[in-house]
Amino acid sequence: GLAAEVYAIAFLPNDRVGAYGVHTTWLKEFGSGLPITQTFTAQADGLHAIDIHTKTTAPADVTLLCKVSAVEAGQFTELYRWSVPRESLSGQQSQTIEFPLIAASAGHAYALTLQVTDVRPASASPRPEIAMAASRDRPLRFSYLLVDGKERWGDLLFDTRAVGDTVLGRFELKTLPNLPPVLRHE
Repeated sequence: GLAAEVYAIAFLPNDRVGAYGVHTTWLKEFGSGLPITQTFTAQADGLHAIDIHTKTTAPADVTLLCKVSAVEAGQFTELYRWSVPRESLSGQQSQTIEFPLIAASAGHAYALTLQVTDVRPASASPRPEIAMAASRDRPLRFSYLLVDGKERWGDLLFDTRAVGDTVLGRFELKTLPNLPPVLRHE
């Protein structure tokens, strides 16, 4: 029969970028250490953090290699590069990637590049698989996703944090990808 689905919608503050759609995929290349780059346009001044969503098949300690670049006319200019240790990564979690505040970020394009390295299983179990969540819908304007340097259709499921953002905004963004359809007719 005809199927119809209604999805819950969160109204997000204007100072945030959120890439969320109903068709979620998991980038397993992340767990193999390939670099994954997401470009986006900041919507507010004071950009200082990005939340990504990960899934791990078994508990693990990992190191994330992070890079933030400014993007202008298709050229990337690296601003920051650092590593972030994450202990006891397990199940589906939100990871906050913080970096020095970019004061005049509104309206400018940036790229976040992430790689996972040094995966250490928390027990004697096999090496865990680690993936990052993405949307197949490509809802962000002027953005693109690169996996190992090759363009991939879609956008990471992520949100940005700028000065003056709200706890409510963070709550809505972090919960939206995991909301099931609120109504389904078969």
